[in-house]
Amino acid sequence: MKKTIALLLMVGMFAIGIVGYVDSTPTSTAYQVKAYIQAGTPDATFNCYKTKSVSGREDVDYDNPKTQMDFDDFSLTTVKTNTTQWITTHQGAIVAWCNGMGRMYYIKSTGTGTFALTTDATKTLPAGSFACKAVYAGADRWVATDPNTAQDTDDIPPGTKNPDAFKALSSAILLYTSENPGSNRIIQARYYFPAYTSSTGGLPYTGYAEIPTTQAPGTYSGVTVQLSITQ
Repeated sequence: MKKTIALLLMVGMFAIGIVGYVDSTPTSTAYQVKAYIQAGTPDATFNCYKTKSVSGREDVDYDNPKTQMDFDDFSLTTVKTNTTQWITTHQGAIVAWCNGMGRMYYIKSTGTGTFALTTDATKTLPAGSFACKAVYAGADRWVATDPNTAQDTDDIPPGTKNPDAFKALSSAILLYTSENPGSNRIIQARYYFPAYTSSTGGLPYTGYAEIPTTQAPGTYSGVTVQLSITQ
């Protein structure tokens, strides 16, 4: 009986010892954490190029940036029942690497001036002969850390590009509207001297005018084009 009592006392002491060493480290309240990122101002890097013919299409020649837009490849063509006219094969391009900075943004084109013959300013090209259109390639999404990295293979970006050509000598014509918030995109503005519409022989855009075969030869200058990015 004494052995049994002694054993029970030992077990009781052992149990009491275990309870005395239970971890009771206090903990704080779980605090919620938030990060507030301020939206910046949409920005873009712009560069000028010329296109080159690749497999029957015109692609931007990124290996040869330009400081001005020269058109020196005019040729004659006749579309449907229209009179023969001068047009260009290659196109000038202003390419915008756009960074929305967390905001929706817009890309616009503005053309100003008159194409006047350098030796006789009274002779000019028709204002409506010079065109602009937006172009978006399937791989034209980029990240700031690597502008050459394609991020998608969509035919068009999530935003909306102007699907139509228009008279380039116009003010602030909308080329592209981003999604909200706008992702980084590469938007091309192509400039050229087009022919009548090949399928119908109709006007390619409102205000179009052809360059006739009677146009005085020589160099015409006096026009500037530029892109802008706004929010």
